[in-house]
Amino acid sequence: MLEFRVNHGAAECMYAFDTMETPGEKLRRLRKLRGLTLKQVAHAVGISEQGVSQIELGVTKGAKPENFLKLCAFYEIEDPWRFVFEKSRHEVAAELRVRLHRRA
Repeated sequence: MLEFRVNHGAAECMYAFDTMETPGEKLRRLRKLRGLTLKQVAHAVGISEQGVSQIELGVTKGAKPENFLKLCAFYEIEDPWRFVFEKSRHEVAAELRVRLHRRA
């Protein structure tokens, strides 16, 4: 999600572009929130660091769906396909901020 701050006189507003996180970006965010490195996740899941990195970057050439599912299992994501299409809480919050600002 792209965010930037703009000063309007005394008020500062946060703007967000209406973009969804990719599944790879969501997985990267989960990894970083848990304080894990690519190497740690790759070892725990049983795929290469390059494989984890490619999934996080959204590289699809040569990607194996089972590796995505392994990562989802590692992060305890119960419904991987819902995870792919569902917006995160911070994406919804950003959209609400934009809508509220437009009304003001």
